[in-house]
Amino acid sequence: MTRAPPAAPKARVAHDSPTMIADGPVPLLFAEAPTAPPAGDDPLARAVLIDQFTLATSLEDGALTVSMQGELDREDGAEVLSGHLLRIADAMVERVERVVLDLEGLYFLDGAALGCLGEWLGGLAAARAHGLAPTTIRYTTTVGWQKSAVPSLSRVDPAIRVEASDW
Repeated sequence: MTRAPPAAPKARVAHDSPTMIADGPVPLLFAEAPTAPPAGDDPLARAVLIDQFTLATSLEDGALTVSMQGELDREDGAEVLSGHLLRIADAMVERVERVVLDLEGLYFLDGAALGCLGEWLGGLAAARAHGLAPTTIRYTTTVGWQKSAVPSLSRVDPAIRVEASDW
C-alpha cells in the first residue's frame, strides 16, 4: 500500500513566544507553559517545537520513535523536556513494545536536559519488568557532545542498544 506523504502542518505563533503550534498529520504543540495538552492530544503522534528544538514522536506497530532535532539550550529546557517526556511515558502504557530514541539530528542538549533524558531512560529500563523491550539509541559520531554523552546515557541501562552513524 502506497501512502502519499503527509502535508506540512500549518503553523502559527502562540502568544508572543517563538514556540509554534500547528494542526496537521503530526501536530506541533505549544511547549512553553506546563499546561495540560489539548483534548484529544496523543503524545505518541506529535511534534513539539521549542525555539530551535523539535521533539517528535511516532508510533508504528508497537515501536515508538522519539526523535530530537536542533538544539535545546534555555534556562527552563530541562523542565519543559521533562514535562513532555513524562506525558510520553504515561501514554506508552499498553501501547508500546519498544522505544527508539533518535538523537541523530540533535546538535546540542544542555547538561540539565541531558540529565532529564538520563532519568527518562532509567524509567524505561524499569518498565522492562512490564514487558518493554530494551531501548535503542541512535546517534551521530560526528557530533561531539553525542560522541561523549551517549556512552554515559547507555550506562543507565546495560540492555540499551546503541546504533552509531557518521553522517
